[in-house]
Amino acid sequence: MILIIELFDRKLEVKIMYTSHFKMNEQEVIDYLKAKQLFFTAQENKLIAKEIGDGNMNYVYRVTDQGSGRSVIVKQADKYTRSSRKIGQKRNKIEFELLRFEAEKCPDMVPQIFHYDEIMTCIVMEDLKAYQNMRFALMEEKSFPFFSQKIVEFIIKTIVSTMDSFVGPMFKRKQVQKYTNVDACDITERLVLTNPYREKYAQAPIEEVNLPYLYNHFQMDQQLLLEAAKLKYKFKNETQALLHGDLHSGSIFINQTGMKIIDPEFACYAPIGYDIGNVIANLFFAHIRSYVLNPGSEQSKYFRQWIENTVMGIITDFTKKFLLYFQENVTDAMEKSQDYRQWLLHLILEDTAGYAGLEINRRIIGIAKVKDIESIQDKNQKALAERILLMLGRNLIVNRTQIKAAENYTAALAEACALAEREMK
Repeated sequence: MILIIELFDRKLEVKIMYTSHFKMNEQEVIDYLKAKQLFFTAQENKLIAKEIGDGNMNYVYRVTDQGSGRSVIVKQADKYTRSSRKIGQKRNKIEFELLRFEAEKCPDMVPQIFHYDEIMTCIVMEDLKAYQNMRFALMEEKSFPFFSQKIVEFIIKTIVSTMDSFVGPMFKRKQVQKYTNVDACDITERLVLTNPYREKYAQAPIEEVNLPYLYNHFQMDQQLLLEAAKLKYKFKNETQALLHGDLHSGSIFINQTGMKIIDPEFACYAPIGYDIGNVIANLFFAHIRSYVLNPGSEQSKYFRQWIENTVMGIITDFTKKFLLYFQENVTDAMEKSQDYRQWLLHLILEDTAGYAGLEINRRIIGIAKVKDIESIQDKNQKALAERILLMLGRNLIVNRTQIKAAENYTAALAEACALAEREMK
């Protein structure tokens, strides 16, 4: 009888404890997992927690049992960012919903989800310690021959498949409503699509030698500003497909046998090219880092060639798989013609180049930098990397209607490298 009462009291205590949201610390995360009886067995009772997140929006903890060595990740979204900015918590539910959807389509490419708590706004998920964050792997000049095919598979199955051409307009409208992600989209629209092109905000540190170029070729460049504004308009107004929303090398964990894609908290309906462009831009960061740090190394040349081949592979493979998927799955009779498929593909490829350029620019002159470039210690090397990327970003935006074939990207990259080298001698 006493045992039954104690168990009842314990369950009541647990129920009361988690009926309202609070931000958990390391010990409270352990208490939460124990109270909810999640992941660990009763024998796994030597738990330690460590916060491993370095982002501004969420708190990420790795909880490990010291006996068995098994571990799990707890990711919590609070009402405030680390910088004390108030932010909605719907992003956590959107992240959970999209991870669940992605798991249905590509189960081997997303972490396993063990639990979602809408009140505590946290997700308990697989620890990807067998994988390395792709950004850091690329900074070490590691190559992954399978990457272009796998990322295109992910894009086709989890993004392209959500177009109304395949799911029908009524279902898609309901999904657009479900995935309306106000706070996350506001961040994207400000930090990616707006602030880098406004003099008041484009003051994030870059090397001094690049300041005149930034002023003359960005803030005073009316053609660039117009084309950037067009891409911003498309992002805000075209609900083409359900995107990951933050698909870059920092959101991918990878090893030589596979990869896992995380952090879809910026998910929303927007142009498909936004996600593809983000992937390509972040590959270019790794390429340019290698180019300025190790220009003569044969191993580094091999790595850069792999990057170029991967970018071309993404465009080539996406072109082929998109056309095939459309042909086999489209339901609207008006969209069944080959001419329609080609027209739509060209629009997506134009967007891809343009959004790749926007991602490059915002990582150089915006406030959200990338370690690929920021960790370059030599000021001259870093200045060269910035100049190459600024030239490349501008070209991809302004000339995106001419950048549709795979080789157009490597040509644009080579041109930016040559021009920047010449200007900065």
